[in-house]
Amino acid sequence: MQKRIAVATSEQYSRLAKDELLTLDHLTSRGIVPVPTVWNDPTVDWKAFDQVIIRSTWDYSRNLHPFKAWLHLLRELRVPVINPIDTVLWNLDKTYLRHFEKKKIPIVPTHWIFSDRKESLEVLEELVSTHDYIIKPSVSAEAFETHRISGNRQSEIKETVKRLLQLGTVMVQPFLDEIQTQGEWSLIFFQDQFSHAVIKTPAPKDYRVQVSFGGKTEGRKPPQAVLDRARNVLAALEQPYFFARVDLIPSKGDFLLSEIELIEPSLYFVHSDGVGPKLYAEALSAWIPR
Repeated sequence: MQKRIAVATSEQYSRLAKDELLTLDHLTSRGIVPVPTVWNDPTVDWKAFDQVIIRSTWDYSRNLHPFKAWLHLLRELRVPVINPIDTVLWNLDKTYLRHFEKKKIPIVPTHWIFSDRKESLEVLEELVSTHDYIIKPSVSAEAFETHRISGNRQSEIKETVKRLLQLGTVMVQPFLDEIQTQGEWSLIFFQDQFSHAVIKTPAPKDYRVQVSFGGKTEGRKPPQAVLDRARNVLAALEQPYFFARVDLIPSKGDFLLSEIELIEPSLYFVHSDGVGPKLYAEALSAWIPR
């Protein structure tokens, strides 16, 4: 029996992103009919699908309230969602990193500035002036409102934080030089099975690894220490998931968790030597009957 799957995307990728196109033949050969659907298209009949898989809804962070409302609608309609809705809602705000820190998973050191706690602003006075800092909202994607500011520019830091507090919680992190010299690892898993990895590096004189800012992505076999750390992250997750992307930044001989993407991760199939799309389809066909 065929299963119709709504591949949730955004209007910009209404005909699917490049990575998704690589999965189509693998899915159809397993009786899965993938149908591109724009998540905020009011004409879509979501109940007509056996499952919804969230893939390239890459405009969600700038439409957070409508996106949450859409998730709640799918719950009311009892349409199964991949990843599960509760997992997606948990992963929307990067304050989830505090969970991993409590589980003794090393994360990128983070000062959390909460809009409802005036005392959290006091931490800005303690910043070391010789460091550069990354300042960004805890809900963001594609480096949205991400700023690199020198610690000796206290007034600029404070003004940026106060402005971003209008969006919610703000993250203040020391800039890690290794992002420019070694890059950031992304490891892709389907359920508990490792698929492939890439390393992302920013353009010269930049610090953002996203392609839209000139960053480069290269398929690479991860060192055992990187793979072990990613698996430790997943072991500490405590949320059900079908796919996960674990992002790690090298720092002083360790590998720090910068993000775990459980909503609509780029899966970098084009850098997987053909392994990723096949494994993805196999894992999805095993997941769907649940």
